[in-house]
Formats: sequence, C-alpha cells, structure tokens
Amino acid sequence: MLVVEGKLFTYGATNCQIITVKLSASGTLCYANSADETVKYKHEELTISAKLGSIPREIILPNKTLIVMNSDPLLDQWLSAGKEDVSHWENSPKAVIVSVIAVPVTLYFIFAILIPQMTVVFAPYVPDVFVELSSRHTMAAMDETVLNPSEADLGKTAVLEKQWYSLLTNMDLDHEKYNILFRDTDMIGPNAFALPNGTIVFTDQLLELVDYDEDILTAIFMHEIGHVENHHSMRLISQTLATSIAITYIFGDVSGFFDFFASVSNTIATNQFTQKLEWEADEFALQQLKITGADPVSFARGMKKFSEYAERGNSLFTKDIEKIVSSHPLTNERISNALKFAGVSESAFAEMEAEIQQKKDAVKTSELDKSGSELPQ
Repeated sequence: MLVVEGKLFTYGATNCQIITVKLSASGTLCYANSADETVKYKHEELTISAKLGSIPREIILPNKTLIVMNSDPLLDQWLSAGKEDVSHWENSPKAVIVSVIAVPVTLYFIFAILIPQMTVVFAPYVPDVFVELSSRHTMAAMDETVLNPSEADLGKTAVLEKQWYSLLTNMDLDHEKYNILFRDTDMIGPNAFALPNGTIVFTDQLLELVDYDEDILTAIFMHEIGHVENHHSMRLISQTLATSIAITYIFGDVSGFFDFFASVSNTIATNQFTQKLEWEADEFALQQLKITGADPVSFARGMKKFSEYAERGNSLFTKDIEKIVSSHPLTNERISNALKFAGVSESAFAEMEAEIQQKKDAVKTSELDKSGSELPQ
C-alpha cells in the first residue's frame, strides 16, 4: 500500500482540499472525501497525465474531479501500471543526441517541404469568388492609401496596353481575366505587382526608371503573369497562415522571447518561400519571352535597372544576410540567371547595354536638335 498526500480539485469549484490518497498493489485508488466517505476507483478508470520531469502528476477521476500529487518514483511506478515509462529518455544521452538531430530535421521538413507542397496542391482550388473578392479589396485599399491616379504619358501607356493585350490573346491562358492598370506612388517607388484575379499594376516610377522601354516592361509583365498563373498570392497566404499555426503549435505562447522568436522565424520562413515564388515567376517570364519570340535579355536589362536604382540607396545588410531576410532573390543572381538562359555572357551584355544607351542618347540628341530648329528665329 502506497500512501501519498495530494490536492483534490472538485469539478466546478475554485478551492482545493488536502487529502490522503491510498494506492493499493491491486490497482485501486481510494481517499476520504469532505463527508469523510471513502471513495474508490480502479486504475483503468483514471485519466493520468504523462510524466514530464519532476512536475506534479495529475489524475482525472470519472466525475471530472482532479487530484494533483508531487512526482515520486514509487508514485510514478504505480501510475504507469507496469507499462514502459518513457520519461527515462530525458536522462538518456542517446535520446538527447537523437532529438538534437531529429528536431531540426523535422522542423526543416515541415517548413521547407511539407507546407510549401501543401500550398501548391490546394491553392488552385481556392474558389474564384474568394480570389476576386480579396483582389478587389486589396486594390481598393491600396488606391486609398499608397496609390494615386497615374500621371504617365497616356500615348505611351496606350501603346503598352495594346501590345500586352495582343500578347495575352496569343498566349495559352485565360487572357480575359487580365486587367492592366497604371498608378502613381511616392511610397513604393518603381514597382509592378499582380493580384490573384489577374490585375497587374505598373507604377509611373517604374515606367520612368526604364524610360518606357517596351522590351523591359514586357519582360516584367511576363514575370507578373507568372505570379498569377502559378497562384502565388494564394500560395503565399496559405503558407503564411500554415507557418504561423505550426510555429504557435510547436512553441506555444510561453514567453515574450518565444513570441519574438516565432515572429522572426515566421518572417524568415515566409521570405524564403517568397524568394522561391519569385524564381518561379522569373522562369515563367524567361520561357514565355522565348516562346513569343522576344529576347530574354530584356529581363536582365530590367533587373539591371532595379540594381542601379537600389545602389543609389543605402543597404543595412550584407548580401548573405539580405538573401535570408529579403522577400526577393538577389538582383545580381536574377540577372545572371536570365543571361545564362539567353546564352549571353556578362561582357556581351555590357556591350549590348552600352550600344542601346548610345542609340537612346542619339535619339534624344536628335529630338533636341529638331525641337531647337523649330523655334522661331
């Protein structure tokens, strides 16, 4: 007979009662209740908490009454009822070594393989009504906050729209869902983005950055189509949600440190996933440029413009850190990938850029001379 002191919490009550619990070798638990009546239960009727270190053991009775007792080797032995006690793994060097290896591998599998693969499978099945609703609300919110009506050259944007809609018609996709918009913004700068429903937005700042270069803008347009066709927005939303749930489930809400760690981990996991989506969109753009007879080098030229624009700012990160925390792959890597796809060396690309710039300068000089000659004498 094992006699142990415990705390009795009656279901629905807020206070506890100190009791003496008797545990018989035959597997019976008994104690005296507040009315000094003996209460007995068989071991198989009890719901017993698993042993975890030296934390108190909990026993839930059939009537939902809770008994809490301090962990003790003899008590733990009785509660295990002859079954193997896995708690000894806590002090096993082999178990510790295995866990040190297994836990990171498992986390990597969950966040780097399982969740992304799940989003690939389920994203295409998101109902169209939700895709349309989320896209419209997003566009409306951005028009109210960070975007303004376009001030770009209407003649040039009309030419771009006509060219792109004609291009969409000849592509093997649902071209009718696509809608091209132009917006001015002081907040997000030179940029283009695609919404899940096929709305593609170009900022005036991007048009100015590339000097309305049709080839470059078409390459960027193809990149944005890649986001839409591969359901990247829905995949990103699904991945972010699944990652947040997984991190919360695994680490729990135990302290401010874990809150911070979970937030940072979620950001890094999301950014790495976003980089993968950007690479997919790049590959889509390069393939489509080749199929439609355009020059894939145009994509490299566009990325070069972004690289030059970024260099005019100040980066707080080294390239290695930026590769981890950024939501986009490094621009130089994207340029190299496009050149490799096009079969063009970096030296040939530099010469090509210089030649194009010379032609543009010559055109501008000619236009200036022409405008000057038309001035009244």
